Amino acid sequence: MKRLLTIDDDSHFFGLIISAIATPISFSCQHARTFASFKEMLTEDVSVIMVDLMMPGMDGIEVLRFLSEQQCRAGILLFSGADRKTLLVAEEMARELRLRVLGRLSKPLVRGDLEAFLRQADDVLPVQRSVAASAAGPVVTADALRRAITQRELVVHYQPQITMATGEPSGVEALVRWQHPEHGLIYPDSFIPLAESMGVIEDLTWRVVEQVFEDEQLFAGRGWAPQLSINISAYSLCDLKLPDRLFASAQAARISPDRLIVEITESGTIQKVAQALDILARLRLRGIHLSIDDFGTGFSMMHQLKRIPASEIKIDRGFVAAMETDHSAEVIVRKTTEIGHELRMKVVAEGVETQMQYQLLKKLNCDIAQGYLFARPMSLNALLAWRECSLVKTA
Repeated sequence: MKRLLTIDDDSHFFGLIISAIATPISFSCQHARTFASFKEMLTEDVSVIMVDLMMPGMDGIEVLRFLSEQQCRAGILLFSGADRKTLLVAEEMARELRLRVLGRLSKPLVRGDLEAFLRQADDVLPVQRSVAASAAGPVVTADALRRAITQRELVVHYQPQITMATGEPSGVEALVRWQHPEHGLIYPDSFIPLAESMGVIEDLTWRVVEQVFEDEQLFAGRGWAPQLSINISAYSLCDLKLPDRLFASAQAARISPDRLIVEITESGTIQKVAQALDILARLRLRGIHLSIDDFGTGFSMMHQLKRIPASEIKIDRGFVAAMETDHSAEVIVRKTTEIGHELRMKVVAEGVETQMQYQLLKKLNCDIAQGYLFARPMSLNALLAWRECSLVKTA
């Protein structure tokens, strides 16, 4: 039986109501009315945690921050009598804290809505725990990361990008993974920040570039010449040799520069602005495209649009995920698309997971979409097989 833990300062009667709803669907329930008692009840076998955002003497935000510090892997269900906008902000913050957010509910609770979220947790939580466990703990160390770079333990997976007008894959985004000899596949969130702090992010980036250019031979062998999107850390925008080196590497691999897209995270911190703009301008002069990744998550996005000679912007997955139910998110996606087109840029939507999102993006004239609706990031061989299947379906 799964465990449900609720923290809410309401009466004991509220806990009984939650228990009456959750027990028939195989949950054992506990109700904490204080932060101290909540901490005592919180153990690793808790499956779902319901957090009230508004409580006298403390608030649910503090609870979420505590759960993040504890690296809690339980599903989080937010509820409150606060306005819908506040709930949305709290949900976004919880996701930024890397918590497993199941959703949000307004008070008074509706039995059917709560049951739906709890049944959803039944399917997704075991998988999420195993993924988290594989990437946690002492696996990611400085020495291990240095070894991974030098001994070619880093691998590249590709996620297809779909042209909205045709429905066909026109490009791929190269995403680095660490194939650890003992712990299996480790995802970039677990080691990219370490690489940046260690000063080895450039070595890591060039390892990815080399692999992508090697893989190009297999793309060419299948008669496919997709756009190749490669992520560059803001920390790498201090190397004035980057444009020449990337251009020369592309020429050696017989890749036309206009097939390359360098993605710069919009929320990244550029250390030396003058050098960064120098590098970005020279990349464009050599025919290499620039994309502003995670657009909308930085603090000066309009200024970035003005000063970076980008030919593409990628709408952050958070806005795409929320646009079905959040009017504010839908407006941001619509206006970003309009601005991008006015500036003669392609607009890419990341994190597309549902048909409704796809149809909304199509209606908004978004150019390209990528996300789990089409395919997850995959190895090169899996990508080529996936494309073959796609061609058969559309033939």
